[in-house]
This record gives sequence, C-alpha cells and structure tokens, in this order.
Amino acid sequence: MLIRLFNAYESEPTQYLKEKFCDQYLVSEQAMRMIHGIKKQLIYELRRCHLVPDDVFRAEDDSSLNKYSDSWPMVQAVIVAGSYPNIGFVQRGNKFNRIRSHVGKSSIFHASSSLKKQLTTITNTSSNNSKKIEPEYFVFHEAIAKDDNIMTQHSIKIVTAVPQIAVLLFAGPIRMAAEALAYFEIVDTNGDLQRKRQLIREEKIAKWKEQQENERRLWNERNIIIHLDEHDNGDLKEEDLPHSLQDDEFLQLDKWFGFRGKFNTLQRVIRLRCRIMDLVVRSLTFGQNKKHDEPLLETLNQILCIAHKSQGFNSVVDLSRGSSQRKIRTVSNSNRNLAAT
Repeated sequence: MLIRLFNAYESEPTQYLKEKFCDQYLVSEQAMRMIHGIKKQLIYELRRCHLVPDDVFRAEDDSSLNKYSDSWPMVQAVIVAGSYPNIGFVQRGNKFNRIRSHVGKSSIFHASSSLKKQLTTITNTSSNNSKKIEPEYFVFHEAIAKDDNIMTQHSIKIVTAVPQIAVLLFAGPIRMAAEALAYFEIVDTNGDLQRKRQLIREEKIAKWKEQQENERRLWNERNIIIHLDEHDNGDLKEEDLPHSLQDDEFLQLDKWFGFRGKFNTLQRVIRLRCRIMDLVVRSLTFGQNKKHDEPLLETLNQILCIAHKSQGFNSVVDLSRGSSQRKIRTVSNSNRNLAAT
C-alpha cells in the first residue's frame, strides 16, 4: 500500500499537483519529500557500492534495474532482507496474539495495522468450506512494549505478511555457519560426506529393525499373538520410521529461530542461499554482471512467485512504474495484497 501511495505521488508532473495530491488523500507532503530524499540517497549509496552503474542518477535511468520492481514476491524478499531480525512467526491455526519473534513469544498486531484489519475481515467473511489465508511469517518495522501486571507484551507495527521461502532464503546472517555448510554437504566434491551420512542412517535403521524383531520374538515366546503389519514385508516407508530416524533435519539460521524439513529440501535451499550471497558479494566487489546474474534472478523470481501463489497470497499487478500504471487509481485499489501498515 505504501509503495502504491509513493508511486502515485511521484507520478504527478508538477509540485503543485503533488501538493494537491497530498491534500486530497490526507498525506503528509513533508513525509513524501523525506521519502524522495531517502530514495536519492539510496541510489547514491548503491552507485558507490557498485550495485548500479556510475551513470545512473535516478531509478528511471536504467530500465533493467527495475525489471523486478513490479514483482511483489521479489519486493517481499527485499523487505525481509532489509528488516531482519524483525521476523515474526505464528503457527498455522493459532490466533494472531501469539506471534513469536526475537522480542518475545506473544507479540500482537498494533491496533493501527491494516494487516490486522484484513486478516480479521477474511476470518469473519470466510465460510467453513472456503479456503482461508493463514500467513505464518511476518516482517515488521517496529515493536512497542506494552507492560501490564502479568507480562510484557509487544505490539508490532508496519507489518508485511511474507511466504516461508522468502524468510528461509533472505533472513539470517549473510554468512552461514561453517558447521551448517558441512553438515548439509554443500561442499562435497567426492561425495564422501553423503556416503558417510547414508551409512550412519542405514546403521541406525538396522539397529531399530533388530530391536523391533527382538521385541516381537519376546512377545511370541509369551504366546501373545501379534498381527504382522507392513513393517514385516521389507518395504519400509519413510513415514513408518520413528521421528528420530526420519530424514528430517533442523536448519538453525540464528540463535532464536530456524526451520525443520527434509534433508534434500534444506540442502537445495542452502545452495540457493549461497548463490544469492555470492551474487551480493561479487556485485559489491566487482560490480554487476547482468549476463551472468540474470538467469539466477529470473529463477529466484519464479520460485518466489510460485511460493506466493501456493500459499494463498493475492496477486499484485499494480506496482509497475510505467506511465500507464502510475495513476491515482492505484491508491484506491480495493484488491490489495496482505501488505504493510
């Protein structure tokens, strides 16, 4: 919503129309000017860090720099990277008064949050058979402590709901722990780490099977009939194993949060994180290489868009900065995504 607002403000050709726009929509012109100044300063810093060419003085000077600016999933990823460690999480199905973050385990939305109003509206209007949007991860700009006699609770402001994959790829330190890289076999040229892990897992499964067989034999000796199930036919499935032997792993991104998932899935995600880190560090050191980096950015955009759609987020099609899109009507668009404030 804030992006739409600022785009509409900047689309006005003269200062008089900008002031009229602010009066019409009850927007602080001073705040808009401040945002415009920050934007110019950011472009200067990006140019100084070699992230944009030296001849770029405005965002419009090179259209390729804004190629993904109208992709809301990519914008969400940037918000996650810039807002860390202000990440909130709530388990699906729970109420939104138990949001966990680095400031506490029971944060709530601030009363002024438009996201809170959207989620409340969705909950009230959704029938039992309709698909409800239940975001699990949130990015917030500010946390305000609220003391009472029982506990200290925080209310979070300027909140954006984001997909899980955006947090997994862009949250956390830019440099991952060497132990995590070794454990998930990110650098395993000869496959030695993979063979060692599989061998250890097979040994554990064999010991578990032997223990199960001994227990079954003990029951049979006591003349207790046991109905054999699918465990005995040799076709052991992953879900049949106890949780400790399943191929589930935990990836700790920071001291206070992490993700649990299948080993192969987390391994692929870490490899993609490393590619993103390499892109950032290489761009800071040597500048952009559009021909080399474009396939990675395109793949990343596709992954984020798929995750955005699969988790029930609304489509956002009015973030383009083109002349045909930069209209005041974007501010009053009612079909808004779960977004900021």
